[in-house]
Amino acid sequence: MSLIFGFLDRARKRDILFHSGETPGETIARLESFFRDQYREHFFEDANPREHLHTTVLFAGDGEFAGGKEQFIYRLEVNEHFTSRPEPNFSLAGQGLHGGLYYIHKYRNQEMSLKQAAFLNYLCIREVSSLDGSVGGDVETILCKEGLAAPAPKEWGKEFALRHANAEMTMKSWFDFQ
Repeated sequence: MSLIFGFLDRARKRDILFHSGETPGETIARLESFFRDQYREHFFEDANPREHLHTTVLFAGDGEFAGGKEQFIYRLEVNEHFTSRPEPNFSLAGQGLHGGLYYIHKYRNQEMSLKQAAFLNYLCIREVSSLDGSVGGDVETILCKEGLAAPAPKEWGKEFALRHANAEMTMKSWFDFQ
């Protein structure tokens, strides 16, 4: 279990996850503070996250929050002492110059299942990492629903990796790449 998932699980137990009565921004602010405190407990008071965690957490959601319908993406920068900021929808694809942005615009839609959205997230991260060495590594998807945070089923990760590899092979064959 990853350190971030452990933080999310503790947040769930303390009821600090997304709820319909609170805006996503309010929840993210509470998570930011909670994660920072958890990090300090796990390591030590003056520990620098840049030395221990090299990751960014993206929270993406769609639903009823504080009386209004909202779609959101928040980026939580673990390496920057758990600082968060709202992001435009295309931020799932990484930087706007990379190929992942194309996939977000082409395939994202309101009727996607959670599994389809998770695969689109995986695909975008993998495509961006193929062009930018500072992006990549393991892709861990954590599904957050009201009052719940749980890792995506392990079989999804295996299936996503296979689907992505097959898509890459198909594209390479179109261009006669070896």
